[in-house]
Amino acid sequence: MKISIVTISFNQCKFLKQCMDSVLSQRESLVKIGVELEYIVVDPGSTDGSRELIESYGDEVIKVFEKDKGPADGLNNGFALATGDVFGYLNSDDVFTEDALVFVCASFKEAKGEFDVLSGASNLIGPEGGIYRVLYSDVYSPIAFAYSGCILIQPSSFFMKNAFCKTNKFNVSNRTNWDGELFVDMGLAGARFKATKKILSGYRVHDESITGTMSTANRMQGYRDEMYERITGKSVSSYSNLAAIYFKYRRKLLNYRDTLQRIIGGKSFGRAVK
Repeated sequence: MKISIVTISFNQCKFLKQCMDSVLSQRESLVKIGVELEYIVVDPGSTDGSRELIESYGDEVIKVFEKDKGPADGLNNGFALATGDVFGYLNSDDVFTEDALVFVCASFKEAKGEFDVLSGASNLIGPEGGIYRVLYSDVYSPIAFAYSGCILIQPSSFFMKNAFCKTNKFNVSNRTNWDGELFVDMGLAGARFKATKKILSGYRVHDESITGTMSTANRMQGYRDEMYERITGKSVSSYSNLAAIYFKYRRKLLNYRDTLQRIIGGKSFGRAVK
């Protein structure tokens, strides 16, 4: 088995080394269970020292230094080179937890084709790595996703190459939630999903992150409406808005671990980051 991880990087050198090391430090453990690690780093033109840092890793990483049309396009460029059986991607400000990739590959091996997408939990971390709380992925449900009542934590989500290849890849025009749209596309193509409570990543929020600033709220709402129409085949209405309230509170009950963490640690996204 081979696992391919793609990192997209653009002017976040202050976080990049920790990100890359969290991937590459797992190579030896993966070899012990018969898994090869392929790591692809995409940088369309950083000017803050990121490219020099990436270059310093030599043959440990496959480098893609070409201009792109944004994060989704960069991911497509990275995965175009990927040859693994299992895919995952890690933004340059996030990290994997120790032996996360070993757990992921062992899970796919043991499953023997029972699922195509595995989503775990993540530590929500700040700029210096302090943990705010734990985020837990939901069990994927297309109808719940349509009503914004299902969340899969991106850096803790991994998928089989075959499931990815059945989609049109990442939507380059989606500038806010390209990962969520990919999950929808894989679900519509017949992919089977599994959730685990295992913490697989550190999901960082900071002043420059989309999640941290929430400056794209209107575009996010437009994305949600589009996903609703794609999944249900219906236009957004007053009924769908009421149903969304139901699925919102349904999620709080079903994913009680995440709800308790939110009560203890406060809201996840859009928080003030110091």
